[in-house]
Amino acid sequence: NLLENAARYAPDGSEIEVRAEKEASGLRVQITDSGPGIPPVHQERVFERFYRVDPARSREQGGTGLGLAIVKHLVKAQGGDVGIVSDIGAGTTVWFTIPVPSKATATTVVPKTEATSPEEEAPGV
Repeated sequence: NLLENAARYAPDGSEIEVRAEKEASGLRVQITDSGPGIPPVHQERVFERFYRVDPARSREQGGTGLGLAIVKHLVKAQGGDVGIVSDIGAGTTVWFTIPVPSKATATTVVPKTEATSPEEEAPGV
């Protein structure tokens, strides 16, 4: 949903930045676009169910107004937090944090393919 929103509101051909960083308390992920921005009066409310910054524009582009509410619910259920930073005319950054156990490690799984010989298989695959 966060990527879809960024793509929907960013100008055609613009870049969308996705960043993930390990913090002391967990993982922080943020998605930044260069869209029109969200007025400060609306920023706290965008995570409410069915809330629309501009109802007329939202009807034209589709959607139900539930996406950010679902994101917030899922993140909070994991013990995380979610927020938004936006400037009119300068874009929007939506971020979320989720706790990650201190002993958690990143793992890359390489799927076995027909072209992979047994000698080339990744351990444990």
